[in-house]
Amino acid sequence: MRKEIKSCPICGDHSNHAKGKVEGFVKNLFFDIVECLACKCSFASPLEVNPQIYNAIYKQANRIPGYSRYSSLPVKILDAKSPAVLMENLEDCYYGILRELKKLPKNKDFTIVEVGCGLGYLTHTINSLGYRCIGVDISKASIAHAKKTFRSSEFFCGTIEEFIQDNDKPTIIVSTEVIEHLVDPAAFIKLLLTSLKKSSGVKPRAIISTPHKHENTKSLWEGDLPPIHLFWFTKESFRRMALVNNSTVQFVDLSKFYEEHPTYIKYPNIPGIINRPFLDKNYQYYDEGAIKNIFRTIGNFSFKRKVSKYLKEKALRSNETSHSICAVFYPSFAKK
Repeated sequence: MRKEIKSCPICGDHSNHAKGKVEGFVKNLFFDIVECLACKCSFASPLEVNPQIYNAIYKQANRIPGYSRYSSLPVKILDAKSPAVLMENLEDCYYGILRELKKLPKNKDFTIVEVGCGLGYLTHTINSLGYRCIGVDISKASIAHAKKTFRSSEFFCGTIEEFIQDNDKPTIIVSTEVIEHLVDPAAFIKLLLTSLKKSSGVKPRAIISTPHKHENTKSLWEGDLPPIHLFWFTKESFRRMALVNNSTVQFVDLSKFYEEHPTYIKYPNIPGIINRPFLDKNYQYYDEGAIKNIFRTIGNFSFKRKVSKYLKEKALRSNETSHSICAVFYPSFAKK
């Protein structure tokens, strides 16, 4: 799917500014990076999703940096004494979502749905806290793997629209690191909010995490290269999407996570540090060659040492400079 860009896809403003060009996830596939001067989000141009690339990634996940960790997580979760403690200490996005869910009453009178559950480890973790969570994903392979691994949890293969056709609407929807992959994020928020229902004593909400673009950053792009990630969101862009959808949004405070994990690095926030292409034109894992790999390894090691030292010596990250955004959207009917 491809979308031509005439205005900001988030807020509709026409004051877009082309910041530069990056080589995408596939070698020799280039994208313009555009910034909206109103909501400050950045997005790739053209906006397009290529299912072939995703299929190639999951077939070669063990070789591709950033994706190999997902294949090992289900085993770690099954072996963990407390899956929630493991996940909360793993990444800031999981910390934020689980801390928000822990505010809810411990009962199964309402349903939580994880949209884009992948291999099912977060769905299983939420169930381990005493809630009823159902994992939903469009990938047949992912759902088959999740059902086989986490037999005590429920999973559904399909879209959230298809899920609510055959099941009761959930009161809570969780979605981690999904929205930045989509061509129309505002429509996704609308879909999630209209898929919710009221429940006695529990306010309906959609909890969404995504990489965080600080409004004063000098980086061109962080996270996966297009067309894997298509958007890099600011908190203002989330406020604009809430406004468009007649909803309200609040942000989970992640500063405690950084206090407990002062050397945590999700994406390097230094100008000029951008991921390299990982697939060739045939969608096979692209190896830079021994010499380049050696220099990149040395560079990454040196970079991590410098950042680790910097974070230890400097004041801890605040909620405004967090690596991730963890946003809680409330539909308009939640106020009534």
